[in-house]
Amino acid sequence: APVLKAMLRGTNKQGTGTPVPMTDAEAEAAAAGIIADTNAKGGIDNRAELGRRLTGSIFTSYAAAGNTPSSKPILNKTYGEAPVRALVSHMDTRTWVLLIDVVAQCGKIAPNADGLEDFVVEGERRYWMHVAIDRHTGKVLERQFEVATDE
Repeated sequence: APVLKAMLRGTNKQGTGTPVPMTDAEAEAAAAGIIADTNAKGGIDNRAELGRRLTGSIFTSYAAAGNTPSSKPILNKTYGEAPVRALVSHMDTRTWVLLIDVVAQCGKIAPNADGLEDFVVEGERRYWMHVAIDRHTGKVLERQFEVATDE
């Protein structure tokens, strides 16, 4: 829910003209509607299903938080569709994206050590592997290796 709220917060609800940003309360309500729907019905398989399936849940929760005289999400199509537009532009429902964080250490351990807690670290390097996997086929779509730095 916090990630969805962050993605939705500030989304422009107005199609043209002066931007009308989504409030924190509206973003939180829409995120709660999405979580409730996916908990009840399972995951989303594709972008089309995102719009078709979540629109009702989002409208109901979003309307309760943002139903003011000037902004009625159910009556104003552009306002009501704002959360779905924001999510579609950031989502890929068929892909798992993983970050593998590896910390490699070198050092020494005394001959009379009692266990690994006696290991003395003399050097350390961190590596990140970003992997995208198609969740239906299991095929690795992309991988990127990077040496992590403190910069």
